[in-house]
Amino acid sequence: MYHRFFNLQAKPFQLSPDPRFFFGSKGHRRALSYLRYGIKQGEGFIIITGDVGTGKSTLVGMLFQLLARENVVATQVVTTQMGADDMLRMVAAGYGLAYQRQSKAALLKNIEQFTHACHEEGKRVLLVVDEAQGLPRKSIEELRML
Repeated sequence: MYHRFFNLQAKPFQLSPDPRFFFGSKGHRRALSYLRYGIKQGEGFIIITGDVGTGKSTLVGMLFQLLARENVVATQVVTTQMGADDMLRMVAAGYGLAYQRQSKAALLKNIEQFTHACHEEGKRVLLVVDEAQGLPRKSIEELRML
């Protein structure tokens, strides 16, 4: 009903974030600038925080759209309370690497070889972990070691 009334082309308030509906408020533009700057500078960890529903995931979607034009290979893991080995499997899967029936050592080796190959091609590798506050300490440590 509100589609016709407001002349909308799509539903703007879906449960999954959609970068088409990114609203570039001053805070969102600043956060996007920080993210892009941090990526260009090769920062190890960049943290974006905010209350539920403030647009963090939509911001990441917008970032991915912007990075598609640059030499950045990016993936996103959206999860909470995942063990360290499963986290590595999700990372490998996100980059299109073998992950099923792989030992932890094989996963780490595959991810390491992938990142080195990207570096050789002049590409940066970006991993976004949404809802990271729910991860166990061991999973966060595995991510740090990557």
